[in-house]
Amino acid sequence: MNMTAILLTAGLVVSAPKVQMLDLVNEDRVEHGEQRVSLVVKANRYALRHSQKMANHKEVFHSTARQIQGALDGLEWALAGEVVGSCDCSLEAIEDAFMLSDKHRREVLRPRYDRVGIGIVKEGDRFWVTVILFG
Repeated sequence: MNMTAILLTAGLVVSAPKVQMLDLVNEDRVEHGEQRVSLVVKANRYALRHSQKMANHKEVFHSTARQIQGALDGLEWALAGEVVGSCDCSLEAIEDAFMLSDKHRREVLRPRYDRVGIGIVKEGDRFWVTVILFG
């Protein structure tokens, strides 16, 4: 069963691009022997706000450690990381770019992560993506 079916079965309403990005992240994690990550609403909200800020400024930038701590406040976690990207391309191309970068690849595949927040903004053909992984 793919993540789309699981989310619909659980009664969660999630955008198609977010589900697609979750599936891409989990495909890479499973392919490399890591556990799947699951979406967390609170982290999704922050990730979406961050993606919107990047789109508004027309530049890609990371959250500060303090911003990520605030985004995850009230959740149980010990380690968190973030990957961000933007291009006039597909979500597959963004995930491929993450996996081609040693630093981003290590972040996506970190074994201790079990949860994720994903925020995606699309303006025309351009995607602005924030993925916060934690566990």
